[in-house]
Amino acid sequence: MSEIKKIITDERGATLLEYVGLAVLILVGIWVAATQLAGGVGKRFNDIKDRIEP
Repeated sequence: MSEIKKIITDERGATLLEYVGLAVLILVGIWVAATQLAGGVGKRFNDIKDRIEP
């Protein structure tokens, strides 16, 4: 029983979870930014292509 109590009161795991949560938030931000940029860049290239083609 004392081993379970040690695991529950150990705070090292909380730090790991905080870092994982921060990493997930950063990755979601990068994913959203990349998705937004990809749409804009694709549209821009299509506009250029339409102007070049006769």
